[in-house]
Amino acid sequence: MDSLAGLNIRSLRPALPYAVMILALAALTAALAPLRQRLTLLDVGMLYLLLVVFITARFGLWPGIIASAVVDQSFNFFFVPPLHRFQVDESKNVVALIVFLGVTVITSSLLARARRGEDNAREREKEAALMFDLARGVLVDPGASAVLPLLCTKVRRALSVQSAAIFLVRGDRYERVASDGVPLDMELVGDERLTASEAVVHAEARFLGGRPRAERPRIVGRTSVASPVAMVPLLGGGQRLGVLRVSGGIHATVEGADEMRLLQTFAYVAALAVNHGRLMREVTASRALQEADLLKSALLSTVSHELRTPLASIKASATSLLDSAAQWDETTRAELLAAIDQETDRLNILVSNLLDLSRLEGGALHLERDWYDVRELVENVVGRIEPVLGQHQVDLKIAESAGDALVDYVLVGQAIQNLVENAAKFSPVEAVIHVGATGTPDGLDLRIEDEGPGIAEAERDRVFEKFYRAEAVRGQVPGTGLGLAIARGIVEAHGGRIRAERSPFGGAALVITLPPESHRSPTPRQWQRSMA
Repeated sequence: MDSLAGLNIRSLRPALPYAVMILALAALTAALAPLRQRLTLLDVGMLYLLLVVFITARFGLWPGIIASAVVDQSFNFFFVPPLHRFQVDESKNVVALIVFLGVTVITSSLLARARRGEDNAREREKEAALMFDLARGVLVDPGASAVLPLLCTKVRRALSVQSAAIFLVRGDRYERVASDGVPLDMELVGDERLTASEAVVHAEARFLGGRPRAERPRIVGRTSVASPVAMVPLLGGGQRLGVLRVSGGIHATVEGADEMRLLQTFAYVAALAVNHGRLMREVTASRALQEADLLKSALLSTVSHELRTPLASIKASATSLLDSAAQWDETTRAELLAAIDQETDRLNILVSNLLDLSRLEGGALHLERDWYDVRELVENVVGRIEPVLGQHQVDLKIAESAGDALVDYVLVGQAIQNLVENAAKFSPVEAVIHVGATGTPDGLDLRIEDEGPGIAEAERDRVFEKFYRAEAVRGQVPGTGLGLAIARGIVEAHGGRIRAERSPFGGAALVITLPPESHRSPTPRQWQRSMA
């Protein structure tokens, strides 16, 4: 019953303007009839003209023209002598009626034209707003993953169709990349595939089934679809990317808009989104290649420079020892062997750093975490590297709040070692290296400070980059520029962060901060036991 009532209401809707016109005319005539003796024909005509203007403004041209004719005859019948007859006795009244009819028709036409212009402007505004939203999505979204589903939804709403889907050409098949209102397993097969192929090949829309307008290209004889289907090609960048498939009778909610123009505009935006995504991927790939090329160049430059010196020293010492003609005393022989041992250690450190960096960047670093006493960890690292610190002294200040840390013992030890060795490398002879650890509300702070020249503020972030050497010491202090980069990779793998600051001792302060979940403060009893 509800459907029948809805059907009856929809069927009566076209007659609504004329019903309103008759009722309004009857009401106005009934109101003016008692005042016939007090009003002139001009007064009555102006009021009738106002009614025609209202009908035209509200319902359009044809209801306005019909209202003009009906009002003209009502004016003649009720107000022009002889009354209640359609004949006119005086010639001047004939002219008045003709002029009145002409004025009402012209007024209706001009008003209807103005209304059409306003409606068209409103429709263009809706279209422009719709396309602006889509174009903004294309520019903001780095790919087509978010824009294309939104576009399919916009197509359904704007054209009031059953479904919309976008298929891209992938070799000899069509891949559905976005849709709205179609089954998840929907594919282009049979006549629809042939129709899509013809649309792509000929670069123009094709229609399947239904009764499209005669001026639209159509595939004749293919009707194996439940509802009309339109295939609009996606063209962009000189390529034929795929099709926009729209099924169902097309009735634009933007009233009066050209459906074909809307379809083609939607297809253009879809092609723009696909091309934008492709270009973004190419830019990303190009940037990655550039970074890889820079890394390769830096690696070759550094490795060739750093390897040449120890290899040359090892080669010279080994050649001297193998020279049977030379008679070496024990002191010289020991010096040559020590040089080989020292330069071999240097090579081993360089190769280990390169391998560690490769593991960090490749995501192959596996953390073996456990709770370790921070004091013991730092003391062990400093004790292990004390022989390579030369004349530098280490000032250890481990606060009571340092407690325990949930870390990979070996890796964090290596990070601390890299920072201490870096401080020794850039500090004056016999300068003190300050190593401290403190528990804070933000976690655990490990500070390694030196009394060297410090790090310029503009370089405090860059010193942790691969192969970067500070401008002030470049070429003066040997090294590969990998130690701090490896330390940062280890710290970030633990969820922490590392930074460079100005030290109160005049040099640089390198600070490792581990997150709160990786730190726990000791109880007073634990602290007393560790001190004992």
